[in-house]
Amino acid sequence: MEMTGKTGKILLIIIILTVTGVLIFAYISHVTTGKKITALSSEIIALEDTLAGIRADLEETQGIIEELQNSILEMEESLFAVEEVFQQARNLQGYISLFQPRLSPGKKAEISYALLYFARVYDLDPRLLAAVVEAESSFSPRAVSPKGAKGLMQLMPGTARMLGVDDPFDIRQNIAGGARYLAMLYDLFGDWDLALAAYHAGPGRVLAYRGIPPFRETRTFLSRVNRSYARLRRTYPF
Repeated sequence: MEMTGKTGKILLIIIILTVTGVLIFAYISHVTTGKKITALSSEIIALEDTLAGIRADLEETQGIIEELQNSILEMEESLFAVEEVFQQARNLQGYISLFQPRLSPGKKAEISYALLYFARVYDLDPRLLAAVVEAESSFSPRAVSPKGAKGLMQLMPGTARMLGVDDPFDIRQNIAGGARYLAMLYDLFGDWDLALAAYHAGPGRVLAYRGIPPFRETRTFLSRVNRSYARLRRTYPF
């Protein structure tokens, strides 16, 4: 009986120690697992932040790539436009050579680029301006008419002053003034034949006759301009 009592006590102690060990192990495991979970959660949050930063960088990079693509397209369009202008200028210079073969290449280039530039400024067809220059002065920058009109588009002194042209023999000034005057006349009459007739004979006479004045010189001028314009459009389709 005494041995049995001791054995029972020993068993009880063993059981208590076992249960205590299990509880301690479970507690340690719980604490350790909690720390691991906390650490893992922190790592996941850090990873999510990193991924968000990578996504932001990718979006920014994509935006930069799209901007570069747009810039390349704009550059290609600009280069195409420049090449087109060069070709138009070369065409006009070849046309000018038909009337002024001894004019220097620099003067021909200056005339052609002035025609292209001021046609764009005043929303005109440069071939129409070229046809007016041909009819007025045959592309001679120093041309002077018996009535005192000067330069390529033959500006009268009063008209030149009105248009702010200080030197009618300056190619750019003269073409700028002539193009502006032609655009003004078109705005006034709304018809190219009337505008051209007014350019040659004066707007007062067109208003007085309520149409193209019955002057042989004016009608000849109008016919020459229209014929040359048609030829230029046919030969150089801008």
